[in-house]
Amino acid sequence: MVNPCGLMKLVKPVSVTLVAGRDLSQLKTLPKPTVPPLKRTCKLYLSFLETFLQPEELNHTKKLVEEFLIPGGVGETLQKGLERRACNTENWITDAYLKYECLKRKPLVILLNFAILCTRKDIRDKQGQIRFHVCMFCSGTLPVEYMRGKPLCMKQYEQVFSSCRIPGAKTDFLLFDKSSNPPKNITVVHNGQTR
Repeated sequence: MVNPCGLMKLVKPVSVTLVAGRDLSQLKTLPKPTVPPLKRTCKLYLSFLETFLQPEELNHTKKLVEEFLIPGGVGETLQKGLERRACNTENWITDAYLKYECLKRKPLVILLNFAILCTRKDIRDKQGQIRFHVCMFCSGTLPVEYMRGKPLCMKQYEQVFSSCRIPGAKTDFLLFDKSSNPPKNITVVHNGQTR
């Protein structure tokens, strides 16, 4: 029987802390993301599936994972490819995530929503809050986000207002304005109306 409450054991509480500083000031000091060991990835995959699969389905999947982990097999080949990619790119995770999660043709409103953490300020009106945070975005002084005491990459904030998603037949692509004076406006299209 499927145990939907079993998901709770997979959720690890993590808090994000905002620390004042230039948003990209620590970008060069961040370590490159590493590729996790194949056995650990497969173990995590199986623990996730325990929540959803019937016992016979889980046993079948465990056999497939064992085949996948055979030395010299498909898993090892794919792992080496990922490790090569990690050595040759600045951030292999971002590229893969963007390609396979963000740019596939699927309902974006349901499956992909971006959120931005902003500092709390004692500004009473909504317009004041908006003006304050727009100034932080434009000046590049957003506080650095930390998770488990380590700084997070803030590069994505550079592209919040200077990117455009272009529809494609199977996969969309992103266009970034890299000029020194990128656009500062957005257009929202909703129910055939432009805002």
